[in-house]
Amino acid sequence: MLPQTPHMKSVPVPTTGRLQAARANGWGDASTNARTNARATWQTTAIAAYALEVRGGDTHLRSEFAMRVRDLTGCALPDSAIAVNQEARRAIATCAGVVFQYQAGSLVLLRPCVHCGTGRFESLPLVTQTDLGYALSEWRPCHTECEPVDPPEETGW
Repeated sequence: MLPQTPHMKSVPVPTTGRLQAARANGWGDASTNARTNARATWQTTAIAAYALEVRGGDTHLRSEFAMRVRDLTGCALPDSAIAVNQEARRAIATCAGVVFQYQAGSLVLLRPCVHCGTGRFESLPLVTQTDLGYALSEWRPCHTECEPVDPPEETGW
């Protein structure tokens, strides 16, 4: 601790009750209220968006899914072709033999194992036609136990 000189005086700084004292004197009320109102506004908006989706969840999910598939493929899906699981917030439909799934804002292609034909594998998210082209032409999902094993090397030497 520094030695005190006659012109220096030690003044205790209160650490408790400063906020209450400031509010009692009218300090900080406007900014505190503004922050509280801003928080209430974004919270209210988020809650309203959730309530709207829950009330019209099937309709919203179906229309969003159908729009995403149409944008990538050009194919229009009728509502009757779309199966919705509202609890999982997931929609699935088949378009020209290709199974699409929409969940959490992500559109993917579903395929079984190319070796045994069972299971259901999700492609990477389909955002562009290039993504869709890759999933249709190059992507070959396979169970780990079904993966082809390299043939043994012939050692005819």
